[in-house]
Amino acid sequence: MTLFLVISIVVVVIATTAWARLVAAGTRQTCRPLDRRDIQNCPPIVRAMTTFVVPGVSAADVMRSLVLDLTRPGSGCQSFILSTTDIEVFFGSANGSRRTWASTLSVSDQADGAHGLYKVAHWRMTDGVPVGWTEMAHVAHVVGDIVASVGGTVKVTIPE
Repeated sequence: MTLFLVISIVVVVIATTAWARLVAAGTRQTCRPLDRRDIQNCPPIVRAMTTFVVPGVSAADVMRSLVLDLTRPGSGCQSFILSTTDIEVFFGSANGSRRTWASTLSVSDQADGAHGLYKVAHWRMTDGVPVGWTEMAHVAHVVGDIVASVGGTVKVTIPE
């Protein structure tokens, strides 16, 4: 009886290991890092860059407003914030231990006020579709709304 139990456990471990390797191999093929040739095939929101100017306001004040609004309950963005500094906010999402997308929001002082840029920096694709593109779009939309609410001018450009 003990021999049967040991053989059964060994068979289960081998089968589970084989199954896990097959799943991992399939994931590597369908969820791969971005190849620059894929940019043209991605939804425009993934390629879009949101630039903004808030006249007469310092970058620190704009960043405080952005972080305050992005982290408030109900914004839908607080779970995507990875870290913040005085001039940048890093967003992203992960599936297990692998990051599926990352984006940055940066603000700097210029002579006419605060200038900023929000853009997606990295994303993974599954079956030709960027993973998490709806979350990326939501963050971009909320950033634009917050900047507009503090008197900024927002411009969204999509590179060719």
